[in-house]
Formats: sequence, structure tokens, C-alpha cells
Amino acid sequence: MIITEKLRIMQFVKRIVDFLNISSFMVEVERVKDPSLKSRPAIIAATNSDRSKVWDVSSEAKEIGIVKGMDLAVAKRMEKGLRVVEPRPDLYNSIHKKLLYMASRLTPVYESCAPGKIYLDFSGFDKLYGRPQNFARKIQSNIQEGFQLRPRLGISENKLVAKAATNPYQISEEVFLVNGSDKERFLDPFPNQVLPVIKQLKKSSSYMEIFDDLNLQTVGDLKCLDPITLEAIFPEKSRLIFQMARGIDNSPVTPPKNEPTVIVEAHLEEETNSLERIREVMFALSEQAFAKLRSKGFFTRKFKLALRYSDYKYLEKTSKLESSIEYSHDLQAQLLRSLGFLYTRRTSIRYIMIELMDLGKQQVQLSLLEDPKKPLISAMDQINKKFPRKIKLGREII
Repeated sequence: MIITEKLRIMQFVKRIVDFLNISSFMVEVERVKDPSLKSRPAIIAATNSDRSKVWDVSSEAKEIGIVKGMDLAVAKRMEKGLRVVEPRPDLYNSIHKKLLYMASRLTPVYESCAPGKIYLDFSGFDKLYGRPQNFARKIQSNIQEGFQLRPRLGISENKLVAKAATNPYQISEEVFLVNGSDKERFLDPFPNQVLPVIKQLKKSSSYMEIFDDLNLQTVGDLKCLDPITLEAIFPEKSRLIFQMARGIDNSPVTPPKNEPTVIVEAHLEEETNSLERIREVMFALSEQAFAKLRSKGFFTRKFKLALRYSDYKYLEKTSKLESSIEYSHDLQAQLLRSLGFLYTRRTSIRYIMIELMDLGKQQVQLSLLEDPKKPLISAMDQINKKFPRKIKLGREII
């Protein structure tokens, strides 16, 4: 009876979703540190090679046509006065984590989707915080005061419309509310790639031709297609397109999982393209990770290997294990496979990270059944702890 009453109450709770958006987040962070970057075309990119990719773009550079992922050499040719700033990922991650901490103090239901971009679900908090627009302006003011960054905030009853409400090319207001009854009409003039499903489809050249041939440019254009035509053109995505074009999005704001993980990383003092050196560091990190894992009494069932190249391109691969393991040598073959998948470029490596995930607690074994390797590994852990193996990596010493 109590559960039924709770569900009935939840059905009548008005959903309120905010999208906090700091456009050109990395550039804006750098502008706080260096005011000379303000009001001029600027990008974030590694300066050691013209083949480097653009990480982030200021609004002024976007107007010229420079976009994320563009080759640095191409961006330089488009604007002679372009300011190129070396990336500082640790700084951007640090500030984003502080923003997430602020979000966690406002609501337990928040979701990070990219640096400087956060969804916040305030459903049921209207009596505590008052009118959504007023509270959003207070959030904006607090961020500007604490970080010298000025976010835009979109407010609606779902993630899709709230995010669209922060688009500076469509909306002039920095805090904008879209009521539920207006959401369908609100999206009509937007370019159709504002819908995530369309953005994904447009990565295919064949679908790009379809959009051009049928002159499907806006969300309103898609909405004019009847369900049968949608099914014929987009057989696997027609239902999702039909809903999103009408501002319907039932996806939840997903809070971060507080599951334990073990993370070890190495910032290499000297960038290297030596496979032998990369393997040496990777295996040393693995030993360190599993020593931490065993000290907590855990085993792992999943791991992630990540590399950052000298041009700051970041790649990662997550792999599930066939069985739970607690020793580094049991992971060596899988690590080598992941490395082969990630290390495919002729560019040096500057950063390596291993994360052990999906952890489980080790069961206490009877002495007769104890793993014969355990005493030896335990002794080695103690030796390594007392006389650590030092591999010079820059900011990390293993």
C-alpha cells in the first residue's frame, strides 16, 4: 500500500532538468588564466606538430569555420592571428571535478556528459529552491564568482530540450526555460543534428545524401514526415526520431556510480614511441595496480587501458575478463592485446593509465585450499613496498 502511494505521488512530480553548459570550456578556462586570449580567435591544440588535432575552439574561431578535430595546420591557414594554446588536461579535469562537487551539493541526481557540461535533475525540489529560472541564475552567479566562468543554463522537463535551450546560436538568453507544452514547437527551427540520433546517423555518408536529397534540414522538417515514411527511410531509428522530433525524451539523468576502482597512471618525462619502453611502463603500472588491489582484499573482472599521444589525442579500451583475477601476470596477455588495439599511430606516447574495475571481495580460503602462489606474491608485495622499484616517469615514480 505504501509503495503504491509513493508511485502515485511520483507520477505527479513535475520533472525539472537543468543543463549547465560552459561553451568552449577549455578555452574559457585558459582565458581566466590569460585575459589576453579574450575576444579573439583561440584554440586548444598541441603545438609540437601541425598534424595535431584541435581540442577546443573559441566562439570567435568557430565563426571563422574552425572546428574541433580539425588539423592544426588547417586551422592556422584559416586565421593568421589565431592564438594556439597548449592543452592542460589536468587543469580542465580539476575544475570540472569542482563543478561536479558543486552539483552534488545541489542535487543527488546529476550527470557529467563532458568537461563543463552537467545535467542536474531538480524534480521535486521546486518548493526548496523556488522558481527554476531564479535558482538557475543563482547557480550561474555562484560559478561566475567562484570560477570566473559564465555558464548558460537550459531548463525543461527532459535532457534533450534542456540542452537545446543552451544553444547560443538559437537562444540569446543565458538562462532559458522551455515549458513542457512548448517543447515541440521550440525545437522546430533547430538544425536536425540537435537530436542525438540524427547526429549519429549523419556520420554515415549514405545518410548525409538522404538528408540532402529530401532537404531535411531542421527538426520541423523531420516532424513533417509521417510514421510510414520515417520507417521507410530510417527503419531502425524511426520510432526514436518520431519521439525526439516532438521533444520527447525519457532518458534519465544518471548519477555517477560510486563503485570502487583502482587507478594508476604515468606521465612520461620523455615522450616515447619505443614499444619496449611502453610495455615496460605498462607492466610496471600493472604490478602497482594489483598490489593496491590485493592490499584491499579485492579481485578484478574488468580493466581499462588508456594512452595519450604527444599531440594529446586520448584513446582508451575497456575489456571484460573471462574470470576474476588478482595477480598482474594474469593480465599481461590482455594488456598486450589492448595495447595493440590502441597503439596504431606513428606518434609518441606521453601518458599511460590502467584502471581496474568491477571489483569483488576475495573470499577467505581454508589453508588446505589456499592458492600456492599467494605466500610468494605476498612476500614480493612486502619487498616492493619496502624497496620500491623506481622507474622515472615524470610526475609519477613507480
